[in-house]
Amino acid sequence: MTWNPLEHSIYHQLLKLNLSQKKLVVGLSGGLDSVALLALLVELKIALKIEIYPVHVHHGGDSEYRQKAALFCQEYCDVKGLSFILKKAPDGSHFKSEEELREFRYQVLLEAKTELQADYIVTAHHQDDLLETRLLRLIRGTGLRGLKAMKVLEADLLRPLLQVGRSQLQEYCEQKNLVWIEDPSNQDLGPMRNWLRNQWLPELEAKAPGALASFGRSLELILEQAVIENLPESLWSDSVSEDQHRGISRPVFLTMTEKQQKAVIAQYLLFLGQEEFTQNHILEVIKQLDKSQNEHIFTVAHCEWRISAKQILAYPLKGGQ
Repeated sequence: MTWNPLEHSIYHQLLKLNLSQKKLVVGLSGGLDSVALLALLVELKIALKIEIYPVHVHHGGDSEYRQKAALFCQEYCDVKGLSFILKKAPDGSHFKSEEELREFRYQVLLEAKTELQADYIVTAHHQDDLLETRLLRLIRGTGLRGLKAMKVLEADLLRPLLQVGRSQLQEYCEQKNLVWIEDPSNQDLGPMRNWLRNQWLPELEAKAPGALASFGRSLELILEQAVIENLPESLWSDSVSEDQHRGISRPVFLTMTEKQQKAVIAQYLLFLGQEEFTQNHILEVIKQLDKSQNEHIFTVAHCEWRISAKQILAYPLKGGQ
């Protein structure tokens, strides 16, 4: 089989979750994001050994868009040979806000999951959604807690596109000659999220190309720094010492979550006076430390790393080689 880079990336991410023989309820609005998500899952379903059940949530009423969206989703699933499930709000339903609509959609998907005895609900939330959500929560004064919005897997809710930007999804759909249907309400600048998405964030990106990616990374780094500061003091003192050996306890390191490991490696490199490193460098160090051999040596982030069963030592290379 021939997959493109995005399909490979999502496959390896989902493979780690051991979804074999699992049933997935997939939210399908008919928009670009959900069409891309469903297309990716259809492409990967045989390799992952998963069952897919697309569910379209009709918010009620008889507007032309809602009727058109439901029909579009039905026809799309028919073409793909997928069982299509339409869930409609009771007549007379009225939602006062976007938050009420989101809660209604989730409850409907949860109901479908129960009826199908499925294992997970899968939604198309992506990197741009994550940035918008974090900004909205910070605007509301939630502080650091606001940065913790959304995870790839939370209980029975799976969001495999959180590391993928909307522009990547659009490029994927265009490469695959996929079509989608736009919700006209998304163009209404009244709701704060729509204003951020359609006006403020695009203007920021136009003024400073690459700003959105940097903004997202900065918020993630702030969160990771908070992870460091919230580690138990005993764990921190056991893992990174300030003696001449400048070591990390490998057994303690291997008990940490991936986010904690990333934070510790970043802090260790800064402790060593190394500032020219990237997230890829950190991930490569973690990959090397996960290897089964007790002792080995490698070079990453301008440091020579010497690994033993008990210690992780890094020595800056002379001249920053």
